[in-house]
Amino acid sequence: MQLTEDWKDIKEVAIFGFGRISQGNIDLFMDLLNVTDIIDNNLNYTGQKYRSVSIKTFEQYIAEAKKEKIVVLSGKKVYSSILKELCKYGYKEYQDFCHMTVFFEDWFGRLNKKICLGRTIVSLTTFCTLNCKNCNMLTPYNKQKRTYDLELLKQDVQLLLSNVDFLSNFVIVGGEPLLYKELPEYIEYLGSNYKFKIGNIQIITNGMLIPSKELMTAMKKYNVEIRISDYTNAVDYNEKMNQLKNTLDKNEIKWISFMQDEWLDFGFPEERIDMGDDRESLRDHMLACQPMCPILHDGKIYYCTSAWSAEESGLYELEPDDVFDLRTIQKEEDRKELLSFYMGNMPKGYISFCKVCRGFDEKLQRLIPGAIQY
Repeated sequence: MQLTEDWKDIKEVAIFGFGRISQGNIDLFMDLLNVTDIIDNNLNYTGQKYRSVSIKTFEQYIAEAKKEKIVVLSGKKVYSSILKELCKYGYKEYQDFCHMTVFFEDWFGRLNKKICLGRTIVSLTTFCTLNCKNCNMLTPYNKQKRTYDLELLKQDVQLLLSNVDFLSNFVIVGGEPLLYKELPEYIEYLGSNYKFKIGNIQIITNGMLIPSKELMTAMKKYNVEIRISDYTNAVDYNEKMNQLKNTLDKNEIKWISFMQDEWLDFGFPEERIDMGDDRESLRDHMLACQPMCPILHDGKIYYCTSAWSAEESGLYELEPDDVFDLRTIQKEEDRKELLSFYMGNMPKGYISFCKVCRGFDEKLQRLIPGAIQY
């Protein structure tokens, strides 16, 4: 689908959505365009400000009769309900509003001839301080845990960003990334070489470890955000959690914390999931999942972090066209192929791992307690 031509020269937009996906990508829009409003119907956000932009409900927004284009920052399942709400009030998709994936692909790629990616993940280690059942990184099931070589990690970043004009959110994970002893050097490498190509650097931790002084210096220098997955209702480490938050505050490092009481049960590998072989159904399943979590590893982009984890754990063998090899990029058309893959347009229309995983597909969701330990 293509945006109308009047999108090309826009200078301002409104953002609809301030949830998990939005918070990982909104800085890109704020750095490139004038974001006039942030819309979210979650009353926990209403009245607050993000980078001095007010967060308001959709009802408050339409009462002001604004005319900006709207970009929706959400997963696809949430987008379907937002689409209905916008259309109800006369807004037209691709003319007045669009989903973030369309904006990345069409506004950057077709209208402005740039390759821009949203949230992209890198894993530093598959070792963790916890051993959570149903972990989507498959930590308990991984019998060949690794810590990755710093120079190879740097090479991956160089390879990606030599072929991409901008990366909105670079997310560092594990296992537990604070176990990685060379993390300060890695942050320094990212910040000193790519501060104008990366909108936001984020580290996801479970909150059990305190960063070293060296790491905190690097994080503060390059405005790195700590995102804490809080499992203290399942595992007793409140004292460590509070110590971490106090330490981050004292060192003026930005952080955000999410209580993780409930997880989705993807099924794999404990349950035998069979999604069949129908191409159209599998394509729909993958798009309904839309986790927005591609991962960079060994010169390749993997569309799905869970699929990468399954292969890295030795539990599943991905097919060749489930990944995009960055080393094959030779010309501008290849860069466009990278963007297309990132947006979920692969040769089969889906990745093979979708056959054995429930993912985030709303029709198949099963909620389970989060962070139950083996």
